[in-house]
Parts: sequence; C-alpha cells; structure tokens
Amino acid sequence: MRAHEREPWFIAYIVAILMLILLDVGLRFWAPHPTRMPVQFSAAYLDRITTQLSAKRNLILALGDSVLWGYGVDAKDAAMSVLRSDYGAGDLVNLSFQGGSPENTYILLRSLLDRGIRPRLVVFNVNLKEFNPADPSYRRLFPAVEEENRAQFDPDDRRLLQMNAQSRALGALLDQYVGRYWQLYHFRSDIKQAIFGEDDMARWLTARVEDLTGTNARRAAAHKPTPDRFIGTYDLTPLASGNVAFQYFEKTMRLLNSRHIRAIAFFTPTNHRLLHEFIDTPEYDDNVAAIRRVASRYGIVTLNLDRAVPPAEFIDNDHLTVEGNRRLAQLLAPHLR
Repeated sequence: MRAHEREPWFIAYIVAILMLILLDVGLRFWAPHPTRMPVQFSAAYLDRITTQLSAKRNLILALGDSVLWGYGVDAKDAAMSVLRSDYGAGDLVNLSFQGGSPENTYILLRSLLDRGIRPRLVVFNVNLKEFNPADPSYRRLFPAVEEENRAQFDPDDRRLLQMNAQSRALGALLDQYVGRYWQLYHFRSDIKQAIFGEDDMARWLTARVEDLTGTNARRAAAHKPTPDRFIGTYDLTPLASGNVAFQYFEKTMRLLNSRHIRAIAFFTPTNHRLLHEFIDTPEYDDNVAAIRRVASRYGIVTLNLDRAVPPAEFIDNDHLTVEGNRRLAQLLAPHLR
C-alpha cells in the first residue's frame, strides 16, 4: 500500500489523539454542580467538589445518609432540593450519599473544615438504625471518603474503623499513577453517571418496558414493606462509649463546637406504624435522649423529627415519598434562616 493511501488513517489517529487531549484539558476545568452526589462517586469527584466549595462563602452543608440524599425519588424531589427551590436556600449544598453514617459524617466534615471550608450552617440527620453494630455502614466508610482521607486518619480512626486494605499490587499502583495524569481515566465512573444518569441505558430501557407491562407495579406490591423485614434493624442496647457510631457522633459534636460552626442535628423521621413492635419502647426513647444529651453538651441544636412524618409518606422504614420529602423540607426550613 502506497504512503498516500495510508494518510487518511494517519490523520484520523492524529485527530483522535488531539480530541482526547482537548477533552482531558477540559476535564481539568470541569466544575460539577450536582443536585445531589452520584450514587457511586469517586475520590477524584469528591476532591473536585470540595476544592470548589473552598472558594465559596455562606454555605449550608447537608451531610447524611440516603434519607437526606433522597432515596426513592428524583433528585429534584429530595428534601434538600426542595429547600433550595421552594424555601430560598440557594446556598445549600447536599453532600449526603447512600451509605452515610455518623462515621462518614465526621470524617467528611473534618476533611471539609481542614480544607478551609467554613459553612454558616451544617445540617445532618441522626438515623438510629446506623448505631446498630449489624448495620452495613457501622465502622465502615464509603470507599471514596476513605480513599480521599486515608492520609489524614489518626490513630483513633485506625483503631475504631474497619478499613479496606490498600492494595500495593502493580495494577493498583498503575491505576493511581495513570489517574493522576489522565483526567478522563480519573473521572471515568463519574462521567458515565453524568451522561447516562444513575442507571445505564440498558437498565433505563428495561425499567421503562417494565413500567409499561406492569411488572414494576406487581413487583412493588409483592415487596410491600412488612414489619418482619426489619427484625434486627434497630438495636435497643443502651448507647454508650463502646458504640463506635456513638463515639463518632460525639466527635462530630466536639468538632463543630471547637470550630464554632452552627449546626442542626435532626432525628431521621421513622415509620413507627411499620416498626411499632420493634421501636416503640422505653429503650428506644432512652437512646434518643442519650444522643440529645451529647449534642446539648456541645451546644448543638437537635430537632426530634422521629415521629414528625405520617406513615403514609414513607416508602419503607425511613425513606420518604415525594410528599414526605416536601414535609421534611417544610419542617427544616424555619431553622435554616
């Protein structure tokens, strides 16, 4: 084959490489402004978000779990989004995520404050199920939170938290090295979610077909929450210093107090009709009181919203419908001013 016949392919390769370079340069200036955090965000994404926040003033930071994130509803219908759109809280940034816990709240908040972010208010939820040693998030950090903050862990963190082993294998080291210089590779999972949403195209199409055929409706009816599904979800053992989540809750209170940051901690609305036989006990109320005492010791305001949402506005034990999210926003709004 003659040289001039190969030339179009050669030009195509050059153009492709130049486009990749331009895309990588653009990603270095990418400024994500999510309504809420992606389902599976990376440490790179978290670093980019927090770097942007360090330049902002008068922020309200929302930190917490899937209830604050808005599990089961569209991002625009989550309580934190409603506070922004309907109650004038345009400076509210929702850094909650699925898998949040007192341990995650403390580590993330400490990281944000250490990076110079000084919010005018921190809002976070206290979900009693996460104080249960059987809860999946107990003593564990969300992977991106752990990876982003591993170098800042103190001896107490290393003693109390169950860390993922940091791989020193060649593949892991190459992954870190390549990601450091190639932004497209670094943000690969976040870009996928930004383009295709929380579900990929195949899942989205499948869900739409199942909506049309009624499969989703039948599945929802078959999996309607019943009390037996939540046996063991809430541990009524008296909260004390041996409980790691309780320790990290107090660490959060102490941190906010020492940095003179105004904060509101609210008890997650809970479906007491569904969970009546498990949590409507003096022991449950004693644990609520124990948490309030710790918060009061450090001057942190607590809102007891545990029974503030009617049963009809729950999806399950603690996640809220669209109406429930709107009610939660309405309950929180007066305290954000």
